[in-house]
Amino acid sequence: MDDEPAPAREWLPAPAAAVGAPAPPPTSGRAGWQRDADNALARSLGWTPRHATWRTGFTG
Repeated sequence: MDDEPAPAREWLPAPAAAVGAPAPPPTSGRAGWQRDADNALARSLGWTPRHATWRTGFTG
């Protein structure tokens, strides 16, 4: 979890590449299970993200 919500079509290729799998074909629109993240509650309880963004989380 981080502070940069992104649709799966943006982040899914990164973990797929990390395990040597092909990225799924891009689709348009938004699937019913996708949602934006809001870390406000977690932050109010003292949580901080391990990575500032998913981009560094998958590569770091």
